[in-house]
Amino acid sequence: MVANTFNIRLAAAGQHLERSQALRVLQLNLGRLCNMRCSHCHVGAGPDQGATQMPDEVVQQCIAAMDRLQPQCVDLTGGRRKCIAVSGSWCGRRGHGTFP
Repeated sequence: MVANTFNIRLAAAGQHLERSQALRVLQLNLGRLCNMRCSHCHVGAGPDQGATQMPDEVVQQCIAAMDRLQPQCVDLTGGRRKCIAVSGSWCGRRGHGTFP
């Protein structure tokens, strides 16, 4: 496992972080791939934005983090969510609602 330099620096400074309550919202920006190009889109998503997608390895790390952190809500943003593997991979298998 790669050392977490942020935690190393905190420890060196004699500090630590504690979460005072359960994680409520985990927001993930998954890229700008979309099957449409809408003038109102604030991220400039479109069908030619496939290179902006979150790599599969990072998606798997996010799924592991969701399992570990158990957020109340996972907010998937960026492009068209149905184009993203994480939506069905995590939400569907755990009995959570998915989006239309």
